[in-house]
Amino acid sequence: MKANLLLPVLASTLLCTMAACGSGAGEAADGSAAGPDSIADVGSDEIPASDHNPGSDLPPDAADVGSELLPDQATEVTDVLPDWYEAEVVVTEVPMLLVDSNRDGLVTTDGADDSGGSSPALLLVNADDDDSDGVRDCDDEQVNGPQDEADLASLLVKPLPDAASATLEVTRGREQIRIFRKVAQGWTPLPNAEPGYELSQHEMTSGLTLGVEALRFRGEEQFDGQIELTLSATGGDGETLTSTARMLVAPLLLTSGLDPADVAYAAFTMPEQEGFMAAMEGIVQGAGAGWVTVGPLGELPMVTDPGGDIWFQDAVEIGWSAFPGPNGPVVQHVAIQAPRGNPLDQVAPEVLLGPDMGLVVPAQPRSNTYWFDWFGNLETSPPLTVGTQTYPHGRIYVGHDPDDPSWLCMHPDIQSFLTAQQAQGPLLLLDTGWLLIGHVDEMVSWIPVDGGKGFKMLIASTQSTIDLLEQLQASGHASAPVFAGKTGATTVGGLLSNKPVMDFNKLVQPRIDANRELLKKEFGLNEEDIIDVPCLFTPESGKYAVALMPDMVNSLVLGHHFISPDPFGPVVDGKDAFKEALRELLEPWGVEVHFVDNWYPYHSWSGEIHCGTNARRLPEKGGNPGHIHTFGLTITSRWD
Repeated sequence: MKANLLLPVLASTLLCTMAACGSGAGEAADGSAAGPDSIADVGSDEIPASDHNPGSDLPPDAADVGSELLPDQATEVTDVLPDWYEAEVVVTEVPMLLVDSNRDGLVTTDGADDSGGSSPALLLVNADDDDSDGVRDCDDEQVNGPQDEADLASLLVKPLPDAASATLEVTRGREQIRIFRKVAQGWTPLPNAEPGYELSQHEMTSGLTLGVEALRFRGEEQFDGQIELTLSATGGDGETLTSTARMLVAPLLLTSGLDPADVAYAAFTMPEQEGFMAAMEGIVQGAGAGWVTVGPLGELPMVTDPGGDIWFQDAVEIGWSAFPGPNGPVVQHVAIQAPRGNPLDQVAPEVLLGPDMGLVVPAQPRSNTYWFDWFGNLETSPPLTVGTQTYPHGRIYVGHDPDDPSWLCMHPDIQSFLTAQQAQGPLLLLDTGWLLIGHVDEMVSWIPVDGGKGFKMLIASTQSTIDLLEQLQASGHASAPVFAGKTGATTVGGLLSNKPVMDFNKLVQPRIDANRELLKKEFGLNEEDIIDVPCLFTPESGKYAVALMPDMVNSLVLGHHFISPDPFGPVVDGKDAFKEALRELLEPWGVEVHFVDNWYPYHSWSGEIHCGTNARRLPEKGGNPGHIHTFGLTITSRWD
């Protein structure tokens, strides 16, 4: 039976190939024009995985698309797959159902994309809003133009001219995807019902060009991201053959503060921010990024009144997802809405959602967790190598309180969602229980450097600040003003003589040191990879730390520009000693330091520049768009 059914498939493929080579563009094998429903080119070696052109004709340069732009995609597929992918698969010798198994952005009939291949094809959660109607594209049943079409993964059913019947069934993950069929008018959704879609006689004769979008990310509603599709074809003698294709939802990845940013954001909700906004705009634009303000006083208003909420970093995390397309990776930024339950959280659906900016809401607000679920408590390292283990997309770290780790921690649903992406874990838990706000961005940051690991880790240090103050006093500058013109203005001598503050900072340092050792171990760092940044805290409620001086770790990094809160430190010979200390630490590494007054409202409200800003960063390692693994197309053995 296999020979009886497959020989016509081979013959049909050969005829299609001859037609493509011997006929003019747009002609079928019989010389007639190939209509939109025809797949006369199905036998050609290069079929775009996302065809923007109506009908079936390939663009003139189709044979050149993919491998030249993305040379590593076909050679660096190193997925450590779940057990499900290791099972033996029964398929026909000439596959009837094709997907982009080798992830070069093309669906081919040369055997490279045979169904049942070692790697499932990637597909994208179509979570953006390409027609800007306020609805995610995966939440409607339409293909909203060419930009939306590019977000579809290709699925090809080869012609089966001698089959008596054929059925396409989603045998795993049926409720998690939507399949569109290409027709003359564009795209129409296939019915998503059991037992499957029965092909018409015309479809069996001509074949089918389909597009697939995922409706959910891995980790949503316990979805594991795995999709299986099976085509069953029955011949005239009643025997049935099957062809199985596997797909995998691309992971949602977070960016590190060292990834290049094209836009920086802030929430402009009160007049007192005007000076801050003006200063930031000039510096950000000078660093090569756009500056966008959101809110009642900003350039992009919200439907929801954010009130006085200024904490943009805490309201949303901007990640990205990608899969291979015929002209290079198709990249979609994704806004992850924070589970704070605050009005500014609506910035994700009301302002950020749009073309190539998706939306996901993985968790709902909890009560009595203080600020642990806010996204200043969610950060990602630069790419790491720890022994023989590599983390090409970095590793996520969050803060928790060791005295109540099950509740005072980053939201468990957020942790589960990020872990389910199987790309940047396991999540590292740092001790931030000693901080009133409890965020990791109060304690750790990063700068880029040339050579070595490519970065330095910055960590808050109370001891280095005490040492600096003591040196100033010993050199006769005890009366140097500190925090001049601000609330709590004092002198070097006044700070050192404030025993409760000094004693508290000496108690805080061991908690920081414990995190330092954990970071060294888990991130593969040496002491030369770490820079101690001066910082001082003051006790709140007797035991929780709040920044006394503006926290210079809590900064915005844009390339080699480090935008720090002005510390208003001791002024000696007309220079701020804290500013000079930071410059001496960072500028030798090629980093330009900028200082901005964020005393009110940010510092006064227990936050700093990083807390009040956000950035849309490009998924490119070191600004090199050709570095393939940064597009999430090769997921390595970090899978949990």
